[in-house]
Order: sequence, then structure tokens, then C-alpha cells
Amino acid sequence: AGFVIFAGAGAHHLWATHPYDEEKWIYYYDYNIRLLKNGDKLPVVLTSGARLGQFNQSRECFNWVFVSKRGGGAVASIGSTGLCWIGHGENVTSFYLGNLHLRLFQEYHNTDVLGEVVGNAIASYLNACDIGHHGISESFYIKAAEELELFGDPTLRIGNGKGGEMGNKEDGKPLHYPGEGQSGETHVLYVGGSGPGNYTTIQDAINDAEDGYTIFVYDGIYYENLKISKSISIIGQSSDGVVLKSDENGIIIHADGAEIRNISIISNGGGKNYAGILCNGTGSIIHGLSISGYGWGLYLENAAYAVIENNRIAKNIEYAVYMVNSSNSLIRDNKISNNWYGVWSEYSPYLVITENNFSSNRWYALWLDSSGESTITDNVFIKNWYSVYLYSSGNNTISGNNIYGNEHGPQFVDADNNTFYHNIVKKNEHYGISVGCRSSGNSFTDNDIIENAQNAWDDYGSSWDGNYWSDYIGLKLKILGFIGVPYHVPGRLNQWDRHPRTAPVG
Repeated sequence: AGFVIFAGAGAHHLWATHPYDEEKWIYYYDYNIRLLKNGDKLPVVLTSGARLGQFNQSRECFNWVFVSKRGGGAVASIGSTGLCWIGHGENVTSFYLGNLHLRLFQEYHNTDVLGEVVGNAIASYLNACDIGHHGISESFYIKAAEELELFGDPTLRIGNGKGGEMGNKEDGKPLHYPGEGQSGETHVLYVGGSGPGNYTTIQDAINDAEDGYTIFVYDGIYYENLKISKSISIIGQSSDGVVLKSDENGIIIHADGAEIRNISIISNGGGKNYAGILCNGTGSIIHGLSISGYGWGLYLENAAYAVIENNRIAKNIEYAVYMVNSSNSLIRDNKISNNWYGVWSEYSPYLVITENNFSSNRWYALWLDSSGESTITDNVFIKNWYSVYLYSSGNNTISGNNIYGNEHGPQFVDADNNTFYHNIVKKNEHYGISVGCRSSGNSFTDNDIIENAQNAWDDYGSSWDGNYWSDYIGLKLKILGFIGVPYHVPGRLNQWDRHPRTAPVG
């Protein structure tokens, strides 16, 4: 399926670029890779960007996620484990990594074995560098080659412009995923509807399925408690039309790579003690569901790399989403309302929580406990008791959120080195922002902090700069704002926002 090239900047788990002569960055995260559904159309991915191939970290690197992705991604990838030594400008392909990348494609026309392409390109590159005569530049040439890493089978045969097809070197057959025949056809089992041979229960179809199968469920009400121990997909005809009513756990997932889409899961009794979905498999995709009436809407344990997207999780007795030891998961574009707790995370770092709407949850809308290095962006928190609560969770990025009309704005306890910027914190009944004990190194910049009962309280001395404060004296006495009188942040005597804004950031 050819090559995909990511030319830009990198940071281990994300790649970025920007339009020509513009400063706004465009990001592509590892979780974006996990959403790919390109089936057996698998390219070789080539990246330029720092540390995109750095594989010695607890979080999987960008290049490896492409190869490990089931049902899409890439058949192989090539990237740099280090700083990506590359030049810039018109001569970018004349030296360092740019020249090495060029040689990869030159060798691609000479051989159809991936490992030989990479090896020959490196040898050709080093032979042309005249090593030993360039001083410090010599080190850059060597590092560019030394840090180039191939993820994938080096014996893989790739097309080389002579009618070749990507496959295995020994048998020359195209690669296929489990559940696909040599034609690439996916196995589908049907439940409900009127077709001949359709199953009447979802569980019977699950029992007959194999890894890689898809189960399509027609609209109807199904009174079942489902158990999944295979890497399969269950897809409903419509999320409102396919209704699963259970008197215990709605769906139990004991397999990696399972996928559930377009189903309403409703408790039919005994809800407090059960979950809509109980999952302990990695790489699960939970999309387009409606879940209500359970003790836990979603209960994830040891379920890393989950994708929880575009769901309505409402009116559950305790938690909408409870997750423990489930790192590197994506929670995006969900409506989470009228639960006791919204998203509760323990020991689950590297989360991406974005574009969700948290409303009218009766206690914590978002609680992170020992779940650092996470990204919380572009969410709405409205009319919850607590909006965002970070406990023992550091190095998180919180930006672009609208935190409005809650009892409590964001709170930080035993939470260090978090970055909080470009948020709107408005009309919360207690503190707008509260930084509690043992929370150091946090920074708050370019936020709109407006008409909260008390806009902020900081016990531990964070960095505050460039925020808009609705109670800033410079708004009433314009001359003080004009000359840049700082804003005092309560909690410590010598604690200031030294560049308060006189108009909202917006």
C-alpha cells in the first residue's frame, strides 16, 4: 500500500507540523493511530521527528503504535530513536537524516526486501559521508544513521515499482489479519433481522465467532448478559435501536482488541452491583454506546490502550467510567451526565481526555489519582459538584476547557508540575482554582478566571502569569491596569500574577 511520510517534529508519542510561515501547530497523537481502520491496506510509515522511535520508555513510541495497531496502522515503520539529526531549508535532503531518507527510496528501486532497503541505504549513506574529515558534523552524520530504527519484519517483501506486492519473503502472499480470507473478505455473523441463518442471540454468535470476526446486530431488544473472550467486533445497526438489557454485567470482555459499537446497554435489575461493560482486555474500542442504570457504566481494570469515544453514559448509580491500571487510553467526545462520579482514574497515566461534556454529576466529574502525564483538553464541565480533581497526579496538561457553574472549580492536591492554560473558569460556587497541600511547580497562564466565589487560592506557590481576573483592581482603576499593577493570588503573601490581562483571553 505504499509509504506514508510524517515530516515534522516529534515527542515520543506525538508528531507535529505547521502550515508554511504559520506558528499554529497541527498535532497527530498516538491515540489517533489507534483509531485508524485501514484494514489490510498497510503502508510502510517513515517519520522524521525527535524520539518517535524511542522504544525504551514505559509508553509505547509513535512508530511502534503504527505496527502494533490491529485492524489498521502500518506493516512496518522507520523512525529515529533520538533527536532526529536533520537539516533545514532547500538542502534538507543533502545531509544528515534527510539524505538518509532519500537513499531509502533510492534503494527501494533496487531491492524488494525491507531489511535490505534499510541496510543498503545506511551503508550507502555512510560511504558517501567521508567520515573522519568533518569534525562535529561527523558526529551528526553518524548519529543520524545510528538512531534510525526499523519496526517490523526485515524479511518483508515490498513492492518496488515492478508489480510487487507487500507480503512475506518466503511465500510472497499478501498479509492478512485474523478473520480475513486470502481475498481480504472479513467474516461477518448476523444477529436478529430476517436473513436466513441469522442468530437469535448475540451470545450464540459470540460463541461461534473466531478472532477477527465481526458480529452485526440488527435493531431489537436483547435480554442477555454477554461474555467475550475473543478479539471480535460487535456492531449494532443503530445505537438507539439495538438495546441490550441485562440483569447482571451487560458485557464482560476478557480479550484484547475487542470492539463494541452502536448499542444501548440498560440495566434490567440489580444494577448497583454490576457494570454496563466490565473490561480487562487491552486495546478495546467502545464507541457509540448509551449506558445507564448500573453501578459502573464502564469498569476498566488492566485495560490499557482503550478507546472510549462518542458514548452517552448517564444516570449510573456510582461511576460513569471507573478505570484502574488502564494507561494510554483515550476518552473522547462522550456525554457524561447525572452519575455520582464521572470519570474516576487510578494508576492510569498517559490518558487523553478530550472533547467530552461532563454535566450534573453529583460528586467528582473527573478524578485523577496517580494518573499523571495525561492530557485534558477541550472539555466542558458544567453543574457538577467537583469539576476537575487531581490527586497525586503530576505533569498533566489541562487546556482549552470550559469549567462553568460547578460547585468547585479545578483542585490540585499532592499534584506537581501540572500545566493549566487557555481555560475558562467561570461562576463556580466555591473556588475557581484551588491549589492545596504538597502541590508544587504548577503553572497557570492565559486563563479567563471570571466571577467565581473566590477566583483562586494557592497554598503552595504556583506560577501565575497572563491570566484575566474578573476582580483585578486594574479593571476598575484603568490607570493601574495600564501601568501593569500585578494581581495578588490569595493563599500566600508574596504570590502574584505579574502580567494580569485587562481583557479576556477568549
